Amino acid sequence: MNEIDLAADHEAAHALMRYRRGLPIAKITIDEDLINAEGVDARGYVSGVLMNKDVWEYLQNLDDEREQKLLDWCIDSEILAFLAGPVMDHLNSAQEYRVSGEQDDIGWAIDLIFHFQGGTDDLTPWQDRAKSLICESLPAIRRLASELKRQKTLGGAEAEAVLAIDTARDHEPVGDEILAIAARLKAEDVANQAALRMTFGTGSP
Repeated sequence: MNEIDLAADHEAAHALMRYRRGLPIAKITIDEDLINAEGVDARGYVSGVLMNKDVWEYLQNLDDEREQKLLDWCIDSEILAFLAGPVMDHLNSAQEYRVSGEQDDIGWAIDLIFHFQGGTDDLTPWQDRAKSLICESLPAIRRLASELKRQKTLGGAEAEAVLAIDTARDHEPVGDEILAIAARLKAEDVANQAALRMTFGTGSP
């Protein structure tokens, strides 16, 4: 496989995992010019991540049991989605195909584990699960990768339409509800902070 094939498979695996687990896909893209000029580390990206650091602080210690279960599913799913690309690389025997830096896929997965679970940097359980799900869906990944190489960029709806041909979701879409929960908790936090400022005379909201 050449570097563009590897890049397309890597991004398609991310998208497949997001689709199966009910996470949003905003866009999927590869940049062949950058890949050819700078190597496969410049491959592309899948956007739509829910568990970013802008909402992390508002999704702690939920009181509602159903919301907590939904959040737990979403966190687990984001970890699997981040690891799907590196697992796909391994399946393609792309041993040299790695990225570095704090924002790489593995780094994000570890950040999620530590932030929400206070856990370990042993990714083996998630990697094994990601590998199983990817192997079940290889035809869909290859089909999406082929379409990605042809068009270079696909919108979320386009990517989902390709995956939906023969891939069932493991969970209904969760993106809108998770973002609504985060927005509600953020608004409550802002209101609480304003009330404290008024109570202690530190200024108006």
